[in-house]
Amino acid sequence: MKNLLPAGFDLDQRYSSFLKLEEGKHVIVIMPANEIEDSNSVSGWQWWTEDDSGRHPHRALEKDGVPEEETGKQFLAFKVWNKTHHDKTGEFLFQLSELTQKTIMKAIAGLVDDPDWGDPVMSYPIQIVRKGTDINTEYTVTPKPKQSLPEGLQEAFDGWHCDLTQMYDGGDPFSVSELPF
Repeated sequence: MKNLLPAGFDLDQRYSSFLKLEEGKHVIVIMPANEIEDSNSVSGWQWWTEDDSGRHPHRALEKDGVPEEETGKQFLAFKVWNKTHHDKTGEFLFQLSELTQKTIMKAIAGLVDDPDWGDPVMSYPIQIVRKGTDINTEYTVTPKPKQSLPEGLQEAFDGWHCDLTQMYDGGDPFSVSELPF
């Protein structure tokens, strides 16, 4: 009897450029800004619209940039190294984390303000655990012990292009093939 799949068939695993916090544990390392960015994160207000082609995100730097008929949610976006993926595959996966969950944002801000932890950028991993769904979703944020970063991480990150400022203009932060510096 012949198998449906040819010998050596390996399903192409594609990963989103955005970190999606599905149920379970996620360990990330927040990555630094590049030479042209003022900060390694952007924040503002986000709302969604829908038309015949689907749902579309919109973002504004200030709350007064959200149209009156829309309900905006505050967001914080930053670049991360998905350590969970690396621990499973050995591959470097960089993603854009766009948070709207206040519990996560408050917990990360608390770590930054805590002198025992401080700024997490390439300093220590952060574990985010998601339990539940919809209105019953809970998030737990835990700093993990500082450890040396794997060889090749910075070089791999330098080859990954993401322009966070594109998020405000409705652009694609990953559409740049090269950063202008």
